[in-house]
Amino acid sequence: MKNYVKKPYFEVRYKDANGNVFKRNFQDDDTFRFEHKSDANNDLLNYKPDNVVIDSNVTKTTEPPSLINLMGLADLLSKKGFTTSQVKDTYQKMYEAEYVSYPRTEDTKVDQKDFDELLPLVDSIANVVGVDHSLLTHRTARKKYITAKADHGANRPGINVPTSLDELEKKFGKCGKEIYITLAKAYLAILCEDYVYEQQKAHLANNPDFKSVSNLPKKLNYKLVFNEQDLDSDSNKSNHQGFLSTVTPYIYEGSNPAPAKPTLSFLRKFLKKNNIGTGATQLTTITDISNPKDPTALLKVKNNVYELTFNGLASALLTQGCQISSPHVTKQLLEYMKEVKLFKIEFEKIPTLMTTIVKHDMPIIRQNINVIKNNSTLQKLALDLPKPAERVNGIYSPTGEEINFSRIFSGHRFTDEEIQQLLAGQTIKVNCKSKKGTAIIVPGKLSEKTYQNKKFWGFSFDVNKTEFPDDGTRTTGIFKPTGQKVTFKNSWSSHKFTDSELQTLLNGETITIECTSKKGTPLSVEGKLSQQKYKDKTFWGFAYDKNTIKFIDNNHFTGIYTPNGKEIRFKNSWSTHKFTESEKDKLLAGQKIRIKLKAKKGSWYATGGLKEQEYKGKTFWGFYVEKKEWA
Repeated sequence: MKNYVKKPYFEVRYKDANGNVFKRNFQDDDTFRFEHKSDANNDLLNYKPDNVVIDSNVTKTTEPPSLINLMGLADLLSKKGFTTSQVKDTYQKMYEAEYVSYPRTEDTKVDQKDFDELLPLVDSIANVVGVDHSLLTHRTARKKYITAKADHGANRPGINVPTSLDELEKKFGKCGKEIYITLAKAYLAILCEDYVYEQQKAHLANNPDFKSVSNLPKKLNYKLVFNEQDLDSDSNKSNHQGFLSTVTPYIYEGSNPAPAKPTLSFLRKFLKKNNIGTGATQLTTITDISNPKDPTALLKVKNNVYELTFNGLASALLTQGCQISSPHVTKQLLEYMKEVKLFKIEFEKIPTLMTTIVKHDMPIIRQNINVIKNNSTLQKLALDLPKPAERVNGIYSPTGEEINFSRIFSGHRFTDEEIQQLLAGQTIKVNCKSKKGTAIIVPGKLSEKTYQNKKFWGFSFDVNKTEFPDDGTRTTGIFKPTGQKVTFKNSWSSHKFTDSELQTLLNGETITIECTSKKGTPLSVEGKLSQQKYKDKTFWGFAYDKNTIKFIDNNHFTGIYTPNGKEIRFKNSWSTHKFTESEKDKLLAGQKIRIKLKAKKGSWYATGGLKEQEYKGKTFWGFYVEKKEWA
C-alpha cells in the first residue's frame, strides 16, 4: 500500500442516457489507452454517436446465498460501526437466552431436523424483522442448504422468538438488535424464490468492438429480504436499466488498481479463499489479536481498517518465509486435525508435522532478526510502546526480607530519600492525583497486598485520610454542630459558594443555590454540608434534597395536569410554535389544541395534547401530535 503509485490512463468509451457503458476489451499491446488526456481527446475526434445492437436477451436466475456464518455477520455489522468484540460477546449472550443458535459451529448448512424445528417459527420471526410472509414460499428444504448430518447447524435464529426488536435492544443493546435482524433475514432468504433477471448483451453498430452487458431485474424475490452484495464492499452494483438505442462517446479516466485496504471484509475473503477456519474461529482469532486492552495485540483498528502494531509487525517480519505463517500450511494442519476427528488418520501425525515446521522455520527466524533491526517502520512503532514501569529492589527493614515494588504511584515518582523512608517502614505523604485527575495528598507506607490471588509489595494509604493542597478549590473550617475540622469543595455543580454561603454551611444551616443539571438545564436546589460516602470513601461536601429541585429555565413550563392531579413539566414550545398562556392552560386541563407551524414551503397544522412519552429509556411530558393537516 505504501509503495502504490497511481498511474492514470484515458480511453474513449461510449455511454447511453441510462448510464450503460460500452467499452473495448483491453490487451497489453492495444494502443487505444493513453497516459495523457490530451492524446485521448485527439482520439475522441475519431468517434461519433452510434447505435446499439442487441446481441442476446436471456432470462437467468440466482439462488439465495448460502447461510451466513459468524464472520460474515460481523463483517456486515462492522459497516454499521460495531466491533468484532461486540458482535462476539453479544451473540454469546443471545445464544444463552436461545434467541440465536450455537455460535462456535463448524457447519455451513443445517440438517433436516434443524430445518423442521425452525419451520413453524418462520412467520413469527418474519413479523419481528418486518419480512412479508408471501415471499417465504419455499417451505420445503432445498438441497443447497441441507446436509445429512450437522453437529450444531449453521448460524441461524434460535427457538426463542422475541416479541419485538425493542425487546432485543433492551436486553442486548443495538448490537443485539442488528445481529437478530441480519441473522434472521439471511435465514429467511433461503425460503424465498430465486432472483430473476434478464441479461442483455449488446455491441455498437459502427464500432462492434465496443460491448456491454446489462442485468435487468425482473423479480427480486430473495433480494427483497437479504442481499448478499452487502457483504461485498467492492461489488459494482449495476444501475439496472436497459439499453437505449443511441450512445455517445466520452473520455473515461481510469488507473491501476490500488491495493485493497485490510478491512474485516478483506480478511474474511482471504480466509474464505484459503478455506482457513470456521466463521466463529476466524472472528474469535481476529478479536483476540486486535484487543485494544491487550498490550501484546498484533493488530489495531482505525476507521474500520486494520493496522499492524509493533508486536504485529515484529511477528510478520520474524516469520517471513516461514511455514508457521503460511495459509497453505495452516490449511493443511487444519485438514489433518479434521481427519483425526473423523478417525481417518492417527493423531501422532500432528506432532510430526509441527516438528517439521519448527525445524524448517527456526533458521529462517534467526536470519530475519537482522531484518527487524533495520526496519524503520518498526523503529517508529517502538516509540509508541508503553515504557516499562520503574521498579525498586531493597531490604524492608521491619522484616529483613528483600522486596520489589513500583517506583511510581499515581503519577508520583518516589525520590531516593522517600525510597529509604519506605524501606525503613515509615509513613510518608505523597503529592499525587486521584483517578479523576484531582490533586491530592495521601499519607501511606509500604505493605504486602493481594490482587487476583497474586501477592505483591506496593504503596498503601487510607482513603479517609486524604488531604487536598491549598489550591483555592477547597475550604477548611470548623463544622459548628460537631466542632470538628472539615475540608470540602467550595463549589458544587456550576455554583461557586460565596463567603457568606460557606459560613452558613459551616454553621450546619441550609442554603438555596442556583446551578445547572448534567444536561445544562438551569435549576435551584436546597442543601447543606454533610459527611457523605462514595465507594467506601468518606468525605465532606454539599448534599442537596432532591425534593427541593426547581427548574428555572425559560424553555419549560410547570403546572398541575388536571386529569391526574400531578405536577408536570413540559417544553413551552413544539417545533416552530411557542404555546400561548391560553394554550398552556388548555393543555394542562387535558384538552386538545390546534397549532400552526412553519414548513420550508408554506405551513401546516398539528392537533394534539400533552402526553407522557419515552425517549432513550427516559420518560417526559410533552406535546403529542394526533393529527396533521397541510395549510
